[in-house]
Amino acid sequence: MTYFQKREGNLIEMKEPGDYVSRADRNVEELIRQELETAFPDDALVCEESGGVAEAGFWAVDPIDGSANFLSGNPLWAVSIAYVEDGSPRLGGIALPALGEVHIAEAGRTLNLERSFAPAVVFGVGRNAKWNRDDRIAWENQAEGLDLNVCCLGSCAASLAFCASRRMAGYVEKSVYVWDIAAGAVLCAAAGLDVECEIDTRTMRGDIFVMEKSARMRGQISFN
Repeated sequence: MTYFQKREGNLIEMKEPGDYVSRADRNVEELIRQELETAFPDDALVCEESGGVAEAGFWAVDPIDGSANFLSGNPLWAVSIAYVEDGSPRLGGIALPALGEVHIAEAGRTLNLERSFAPAVVFGVGRNAKWNRDDRIAWENQAEGLDLNVCCLGSCAASLAFCASRRMAGYVEKSVYVWDIAAGAVLCAAAGLDVECEIDTRTMRGDIFVMEKSARMRGQISFN
């Protein structure tokens, strides 16, 4: 949180238009890498900033998902860590440090929420340079046609954590990096949401679509 509270001079470079990396990204990633290498010395790691080689099983790490938010003083950013095995996310943890939240889940187990929520009416649509703009707009139009409020939080991992905790009705993003979606896919499935997650470990990109089972668009928006 020190980096977030003292952001002056944090910006290092822009990897591509709209994709920022800061000193905090690299230092936090190095800390996570060291901890994982100590705890699981035989496991492969693939990190957003330093890279890595995906094996049959590997850890996918995004030290700060939502760097633009982070650098702007916006609390909607996340730390995302997942274990992926044979192309399927198996373990996932997402921390929202500025909000004081940590969500952890394992595939096949239930994520118990501490309180019940009314059905959410917000649907998240992510944005990235690789996703076809016309396809993204088509998704937005479908959701708006069902009286859902479409928004983009600027962090895929934070959005998926909000879906798992029933503060968003669903989320979709295509051609997004694996370290952005893997942990959230586990959380949302454990929380009882419908989850479609397709991962290509060759490109380290994938597509994700999650939605509440009780959401009004259930059965009316298809993932294609």
